[in-house]
Amino acid sequence: MKSETTNTLRQRLKTETSAHHSQTEINSPIMQVFKGAPWNETMSIDYLQSLERQGDLIQFMKNSMDQWRDKLPSLEALMTVPKAIEQELGKPFEAKPISYTNNAATCAGIGYVLLGSSMGSTVILDKLSDRIPPQHKPFLRAMADVSTNFRAFCLEIDAQHSLNEDEVIEGAKFAFDYVGS
Repeated sequence: MKSETTNTLRQRLKTETSAHHSQTEINSPIMQVFKGAPWNETMSIDYLQSLERQGDLIQFMKNSMDQWRDKLPSLEALMTVPKAIEQELGKPFEAKPISYTNNAATCAGIGYVLLGSSMGSTVILDKLSDRIPPQHKPFLRAMADVSTNFRAFCLEIDAQHSLNEDEVIEGAKFAFDYVGS
């Protein structure tokens, strides 16, 4: 896969992961607030679990791609997100190990999902800032701040590797399922 096929991949990602995306959204406390529900303690618990899972995915990508760190300058910037997770948890964040296909295509798929999450964080902060408790904003701010880094990460992987689109899509499905579980 090279950059000229990126639009085709994006379309396939949108089409072939829509069921996974919808299920993750249904369970998302942020989407419940977006639809008018008031924030509550259960949402806080679900929200913190979701960010820990996203942190796990970021750490998985870093561990998987660390050997190419010099060719992936955006990778280091993404590590600000686990620091924001620590701030919200009030304790050190320790990523859980993930047993899944460890390759560049999987990381690209995960990266595309997290790119969507980071772009969504920008919208959430803009539209729902007054409805989200302040203690839950560091993660959203960190994700919004690195949205261009997630995009760059996906493009850098594409430039360095011949990616199998099917594996990228499977990586994205895995990421949606992992975050939404």
